[in-house]
Amino acid sequence: MTALVTSSAGPESSPTSTASPVIPVQPIVTYIPPVASSKAPLTKIFAYAGSGFENLVLRSNGQILATTAFPEPLLFYVDPLRVRPGVVLHNFTSLRNTVGITELVPNRFYVHGRRRGAFTVFSVDMRYFSILPNGTVSIPPKVKEIGSIPSSLGLNGMTHLRKSDTFVLIADTLLGAVWKFDIDIGKYNLMIQDSSMAGPSNKTEFAAYGINGLRAQNRTLFYCNSERQTFYKMK
Repeated sequence: MTALVTSSAGPESSPTSTASPVIPVQPIVTYIPPVASSKAPLTKIFAYAGSGFENLVLRSNGQILATTAFPEPLLFYVDPLRVRPGVVLHNFTSLRNTVGITELVPNRFYVHGRRRGAFTVFSVDMRYFSILPNGTVSIPPKVKEIGSIPSSLGLNGMTHLRKSDTFVLIADTLLGAVWKFDIDIGKYNLMIQDSSMAGPSNKTEFAAYGINGLRAQNRTLFYCNSERQTFYKMK
């Protein structure tokens, strides 16, 4: 059954992987079956053979940045109006994939992906980025590695609470938790760990998916649990 739940905020947990739940969650909304519409128009705006797109974020001008889970750790630029062709902005050659992405302040994006041994967070500065009408990138984004989270098991979605924050929130789908990562100094701690985020305990590690995508709006955190097929919110 799909449920929408809420909670009351509590203090931060300690920066250990055994933190107890800090935000209790209780279901409050009855399940409502989804209704699909056959009238919604669909238009293909970009395709890249063989790529498994993982996450995307919208720039303020409506352009799309998208990450890929396989076969290469890429960051794509896509113009939804197709005025300019889609292009690869950056190849994170030190990573196995690119996963979560979020924009903390205008044109300053943060991407994470997995390299052997740890998930790593990068900044992508698009403030001076420029692309020509033919798709040639005249000024590429500035990409910088910030730091890693060695204690993480399987990072996934990424978001932030406020534009003024100096940290991002990253879902750990295998740990069943949310990490807080400081983008200025690269420090991290386990901010939330709750049973609503956990995957099944009777499955192998890479099938035990729990919390997946997450987004924040008006200081409310929304997230889904892939295995439970549930949608939650925390205030």
